[in-house]
Amino acid sequence: MPTKFPSCKRICLSIFLITIVTIIYIILSARIAFRSINTIEIPYFKELERLQNLEPRYRPWKKKKDELGALLDGNRPSPVPWNNRLLPLIHDLTQLRSWQWKQQLNLYDDLTAEYPSQEFWIYVGGTARDTVMADVGESSPLKGNQRIGHFSCAETARICNTYNSAFNQLIENFHTHRVNTTSRASLTFVDCDVSPTLCKPGPLEHGLGLDAELGPVMLVHMRTSSPCRMKMNPLRWYCTTKWEFLPLPLRQMPFTRTTRFVAGGPALPVFPSAFEQLRSVVGFDGAWMGVGLEEEDMVVMEPPEREENRGS
Repeated sequence: MPTKFPSCKRICLSIFLITIVTIIYIILSARIAFRSINTIEIPYFKELERLQNLEPRYRPWKKKKDELGALLDGNRPSPVPWNNRLLPLIHDLTQLRSWQWKQQLNLYDDLTAEYPSQEFWIYVGGTARDTVMADVGESSPLKGNQRIGHFSCAETARICNTYNSAFNQLIENFHTHRVNTTSRASLTFVDCDVSPTLCKPGPLEHGLGLDAELGPVMLVHMRTSSPCRMKMNPLRWYCTTKWEFLPLPLRQMPFTRTTRFVAGGPALPVFPSAFEQLRSVVGFDGAWMGVGLEEEDMVVMEPPEREENRGS
């Protein structure tokens, strides 16, 4: 019995419907992304910049001398008290933004780099839904008692807040005692509460490439290396980038921490704190290779192929 193939009309109709559904999905995804950027992320960074600009402008000792002086120097708003102001999740560190994170990491749009031998550690943080505002303190973007953004950490508040605080402690340690480490990688972070489009599951080109089962809290390690290729129009080098994704708590420690519970007794292994886990992989070159990463935890973005000489 001859096989009956679908008619051309049915095939064309199926292709048309698939195309329409795909376009609708793309439009809705883009609309949701732009909405979160416009309603959460942009106001968040504007408020941080406003608070930062208030500090150098506030001069309480400056007295009004005349009407012009009052206009220029008087009635300037005083800085917002620290406990009532909007605070970033991680202090004293560059925060990645959804619309310029590639430039902040010195990457091209295809996630290749111009130079080899660059290295970044990206802390991916957020807060949990069961977080109690009074217990968060300075480790969450708060404005008074109001949350900015949404709760993005899938773990319990105890785990999320512990690692947020530990990374803040790590930054303070790096500011004062980095001489005791061997890593020269740059550090940055992303707050998934206020930058959800950067943390959503999907391909690496559209965000940090987090898997559906991964999310805050975690570490992302990015390094650039050879091979590098030169491409014409525009003339520039494109180097390989390699990405490693480390969920927290770590599956395996690169070093074993031991302690003696009794003077002169045997050294017994103990579970490392959140700060010790972060410092062990971020603070020492190559330590990340000892945390038991699997193949699916690593991504390589290779440079484009060389363009053929059109004159040949």
